[in-house]
Order: sequence, then C-alpha cells, then structure tokens
Amino acid sequence: MEQLALADRAKAETAIAELATAEQLARAERARAQAAKIELAKAEQLARQQETRAKSAVGAATGAVRARAESVERERSDIRAAVARWAEAWSRKDLKTYLAAYARDFFVPGGRSLQQWEQERRVRIAEKAWIDVKIRGLDVRVQGNQASARFMQDYRSDRLRESGGKTLTLVKADGTWLIRQEQSAR
Repeated sequence: MEQLALADRAKAETAIAELATAEQLARAERARAQAAKIELAKAEQLARQQETRAKSAVGAATGAVRARAESVERERSDIRAAVARWAEAWSRKDLKTYLAAYARDFFVPGGRSLQQWEQERRVRIAEKAWIDVKIRGLDVRVQGNQASARFMQDYRSDRLRESGGKTLTLVKADGTWLIRQEQSAR
C-alpha cells in the first residue's frame, strides 16, 4: 500500500510539474500575445502617420498644381489685357502707348533698326484720319516668361481695310508683357 501511495504521490508530483510547465507556457504565450499586441499598435500608429504624411503630400501637390494653374491663368489674362491695350492704342492713334507695347529687342523685319521701324510706324499711323483695330479669337499660350498670342485682326482705316491672322510673340520684362515679334498671315 505504501508502494501504491508512493506511485500516486509520484503521479501527483508529475501532474503538478506538468501543470507548472503548462502555466509557464501559458505565461510565455500571454507575453508573446502582449508583445504582438504592442507591435500591432505600433504598426497601426505608423500606418496612420504614413497616411497623414501621404495626405499632406497629396494636398501640397494638389495645392501646387492649383497655384500653377492659377498663375498661368493670371498670365493669360495679363497677356489678353496687353494685346487689348496695344490694339486700343493703335485704334486711338496713341503712338506713345502703342510703341511702348513693343520690347526693346523687337524683331524688326527687313533689316531695319528699331528706331527706323518706329519712325515708319509713326508716319504710317499719323497719316491716317482714323484707325479701327478689332481682335477676335484670341488664343494665348504661355511658357514661362514667353508667350504667343494668335488671333484674327480686323484693321480698318480711312485708306485701308484688311483682315487676317496674326501671331504676337511676347516676352515678360519687369512684370510687363511686351511684343518681341509680330507675324501676319494674310
């Protein structure tokens, strides 16, 4: 009987040892689960931070694109206004404003100097009793500080009536759009 009691005791001690090992394994699993939970929380926080950064980057890029588009549209508007002032000055025979619309490096066709061209324009405009210049279908393209303005020009005076396409190449100098080159397609 004593032997039986010893065997039962040995079984009980083995069961207690197995229970202690199981509890130790359970604590280790709980610790691993807790560590995994902490890692998951860190990963979720990192993902939220990256999402916030991505949204900021997208917002900044969208803002930059919008600002660029608004800037180009302001330039187009300024160019349309410059072309309108040029045509209006020509129609009013306002030589000072008309000639001020041209850049100092204006391409003068025919090998003449800018001064010769300006004098010729003064004479040709002054000899007309009246002038009427109308612009229609104005298309403006901007690339940095250069632009082109294409349109149909209707020119009338007491001596001449002409209609035809015209392209002005403009350059921005000191914040003002000026005509660098003029091409007519009649």
